[in-house]
Amino acid sequence: MNRLLILLICLCVALLRMPVHAGQPPITPTIRIQADLHSAKIMDVSASGDGALLATASADKTVKLWETASGRLLRTIRPPIAAGAEGMLHAVALSPDGRLVAAAGWTGVSWDGSYSVYLFDASNGEMRQRLTGFPKPLKRLAFSPDGKNLAVGLHSSGGVYLVRVSDGKRLMFDASLNGTCFGLVFDQKGGLLAGSDQGQLRYYAPDGGRVYAVQTEERTKILSMALSPDNRYLALVYGDGHQVELRTAADGRFESVLQRPGGRFFSVAWSRDGKQLLAAGNLKSEDGRKLLVTWSSEQLLPQELVLLPSKSGITQLLPLQSGALAVVSRLTGFGLLAPEGRTTVVSAAEVGRGKKPGLRNLAVLERQPAYFHLLATSDFQKNHDLFRISADAASVLFSYERNGQAPARFDLKKRRLVAVNPSMENLLPHRFTAEGLDVQHWQGGAQPLLNRAPLSGFIPLERSQSLAIRHDEKGFVLGTSHFIRVYSAKGALLWKNRTPFTVWDVALSADDSTLVAALDDGSIRWFRMLDGKERFAFFPHPDRKRWILWTPDGFFDHGSGSENLIGFQMNRGAEQAAIMVGAERMFDLLYRPDLLDRAIVGENLNTYLQRLQIRADGRMAQAVPDSHVVPVVALKKQTDQEALAREQRDAKERKRRQEQEQAVAEQKGLLAAEAARAGIQQGDVGRLPQQQLEPVDEMEQETALPLTVVAESEQAEPKTALASLVTAATMPPKVRFLTPSGATGLRDMRLQAELCDAGGGLGDVTLYLNKMPIIFEQSNRGLVVLAKDRKGDCISFERVVTLAAGENQIELMAFNRANSIESERSRIVVRYNAPKPVKPRLHLLTIAVNSYQERALGLKYSVNDADNVAKLVAEKAQKLFAGVDVYRLYDEQVTRPGLEQIFAGISAKVERGDVFVLFLAGHGLTDELDGMYYFLPADFRLNNGASVARQGISMHDFKQYISSIKATRSLFLIDTCSSGAFSEAMAGQTAAEHTALSKLARSVGRATLAASSRDQVALEGHQGHGVFSYILLQGLQGAAANTSGRITITNLALFVEETLPELTMKKWGYEQMPQKALIGLDFPIGIK
Repeated sequence: MNRLLILLICLCVALLRMPVHAGQPPITPTIRIQADLHSAKIMDVSASGDGALLATASADKTVKLWETASGRLLRTIRPPIAAGAEGMLHAVALSPDGRLVAAAGWTGVSWDGSYSVYLFDASNGEMRQRLTGFPKPLKRLAFSPDGKNLAVGLHSSGGVYLVRVSDGKRLMFDASLNGTCFGLVFDQKGGLLAGSDQGQLRYYAPDGGRVYAVQTEERTKILSMALSPDNRYLALVYGDGHQVELRTAADGRFESVLQRPGGRFFSVAWSRDGKQLLAAGNLKSEDGRKLLVTWSSEQLLPQELVLLPSKSGITQLLPLQSGALAVVSRLTGFGLLAPEGRTTVVSAAEVGRGKKPGLRNLAVLERQPAYFHLLATSDFQKNHDLFRISADAASVLFSYERNGQAPARFDLKKRRLVAVNPSMENLLPHRFTAEGLDVQHWQGGAQPLLNRAPLSGFIPLERSQSLAIRHDEKGFVLGTSHFIRVYSAKGALLWKNRTPFTVWDVALSADDSTLVAALDDGSIRWFRMLDGKERFAFFPHPDRKRWILWTPDGFFDHGSGSENLIGFQMNRGAEQAAIMVGAERMFDLLYRPDLLDRAIVGENLNTYLQRLQIRADGRMAQAVPDSHVVPVVALKKQTDQEALAREQRDAKERKRRQEQEQAVAEQKGLLAAEAARAGIQQGDVGRLPQQQLEPVDEMEQETALPLTVVAESEQAEPKTALASLVTAATMPPKVRFLTPSGATGLRDMRLQAELCDAGGGLGDVTLYLNKMPIIFEQSNRGLVVLAKDRKGDCISFERVVTLAAGENQIELMAFNRANSIESERSRIVVRYNAPKPVKPRLHLLTIAVNSYQERALGLKYSVNDADNVAKLVAEKAQKLFAGVDVYRLYDEQVTRPGLEQIFAGISAKVERGDVFVLFLAGHGLTDELDGMYYFLPADFRLNNGASVARQGISMHDFKQYISSIKATRSLFLIDTCSSGAFSEAMAGQTAAEHTALSKLARSVGRATLAASSRDQVALEGHQGHGVFSYILLQGLQGAAANTSGRITITNLALFVEETLPELTMKKWGYEQMPQKALIGLDFPIGIK
């Protein structure tokens, strides 16, 4: 009985320690930084046999495939990943024929319990094969010269394997190679050389038999090894990095040491012709750039020093067949030195320190790199004093470069990035010490101390990198290479969060409720101090212009041109490559700056997440929570004041409860941690075997977890709204043009394309002609299905489009069935050799509503403004156009059928070279639950909260209407306002309106200039006009004209942008900020 009980207990413990998704990767999508360049350290590089392709593997959990000559990114390959280190890549190898990409590292252990090598098809990035069962993380990979076998070198005495690629059969395994395999290279006959950080060398015959085993003197760590092209000599660089050693490859016997110019070497290589030996590391010039040292392979004397395009240590050199040299700096990026590149002699003077007398007059050359791709991430290292936040943690000061260089400041609430001379005002100073809190060895230390006593729980290879003392002095926070750790004042661990990257800096808000951390992936993240829950993440692109801000549920805001900086990566099982869905492909659902505003002040977003799920399922939200029903009330100050007072009371009560709950929770956590402290310390020591730790330098900044902490990294899979939004059942179709790029003399061109269901079905299809959307309509010019495959997964179709003169950029996109995720776009370029162009016409449509069936919605100025805009545009445009056609739709005519009819009539008249202008005036509202813009037609009736979504003219409706207008130059002018009938529900919706109008501009794909007035402004107006229309008319009169007298859409937008806020501030005490999206080329619409 006792034995059975013990077995049951052991089984329960084992089940508790199992990963959540044993046997398969987690299915919840993860938010990842998405950039063409790597966003974390480059761990390895490989080339195809002919040197045409390069592959780089990174700690950002991707392999990137490049065209060597140009440096153009061909594709990004994504293995299955999970939280923590799972998916981090340390090794990559391209097969000699360039068809296969092998990648490995900390791969597969989270679901298999062992490590895997992934083999991908280089042509499409799909996984072909998975080699499993390796007992330790994987460090090195190498293909045999014929590409039939793959050598695999492991971490931490895991040994060396030789595997047949065709069937995964293991041909050889040598467990006697102690330490981590840092060198793995085949000779021309298929023999294999391996070296480890325990100073061991092995040589294996092509059949896998071991030829020799050599132990280097003093077990010196081998960092890099290279075999000469004639297979005679093996060049080695050791852990101390101070010399390059030659050994005979046939027997491993020591041959000689090369004369060196000082510094340390991290990588060694032979030129492809064998005439030179090359080495690089941290040897640098006076300006900080690293130096490549070359030696004559015959005389073994140094020949020259070459300046390299990096100020960080050079960790890999890869000579190519063409004579070019690929250069990798793990912390900076990678590039190519072409053999024919321009070379200049910089000097013959001494460069760097420690030069030996024989090297003093060595020439220093500068070879112009063909390219050098920097990492797409800021460097937050060594920036402790200048990483600061405001008292409420809403503003953060950081630096794009290490040592506090290139400082910048970002304001969460204002969404403002200042990258030039940022202010230091109103920022809290860092606290590294406090009375009774003496934390030592926290900067790079493997064992930090509190008041001279070691802190418990640190795992092997984990190092502390940052510190923040609580302002109330009740504890402190450590950022490490693997965790964020929060301690009490007595050293009890209150909680820890596994982080995917090193935490270089941490800071606390004045009330100690919010923690802000700067991570090695270039992101800055906000956490709740109560429990470590992440609240927001911010990624400032190193170009110092772009940025993106997001919540764990995927809602985001972004700077100009930055919506593609993050994506949602979805695993498809252990046997397939993962898929990335860029945030820009879910723009309509997830672009919600207004919800970020709510989250920043602590509001619960559950209601919005529920609506998000409804839309993602493809169901229009018909059932709206009772709390969202909009009352029909008159515009009364008393109502506004009551609502404001009620909100203030509720906010005060919420704050009181949060503070009370936080105090209770922290007290409970502190008591529990203090009570268990001794047991925790003993348990950690017993559970985690101690390993000897070595100093970390630029070469050895590893990102993998040690082998003893698999259980530490197993965390519950976070559940977010993305779990049901991005799944195998919601994937958008794959699209491709069957018509190739080229030239034509036909204006109307017949395009053919193919759509293939990828799991989520087929939804709306849109063709973009020079960035303008064209929705397929069922007509003689619409989508005509040509064929379907047998399974019904793919259809081919054709569509007639009218081309513009010159070059036409044509893109194809399709949604999934739910219209929630866009496909990747297929692109072609077609040049239309047009005859001499005719003078274009201008088509102006004005739509305005003063009189609504819902009388409370009545307006004063809309129709008058529309008439004045029409009159003035027609007058100013006469000299530029062959004619001006004005179309009007006012008051009771503005219904859904009326809009459909007038747009259909105009589309039949407009030619591709014409100009189209739309002026829209009336009520425009934002549904705050879905963030969509709706224009209210004259027959709108307010019944409940769903009335707007059901009866309003949505941005998707406008996209349908305007996509039938062929004009390549269009302008969309919107002057709308909310009503007193919506005063309570619409209070404070400036951010929501900004969100909705931005989505509208993106949806219609036309230049857009819009403003939404507050109720008082709309009722009072300015000099008989709506305030936006008044400013617009001033610009059209000539105030927006350029020096030549032309009124272009860019100048008009700038004039409105500068003038409108000044007028509203002066008259009503607030700044009405217009929204603009100047899509496409600038063009004039009138002459002064």
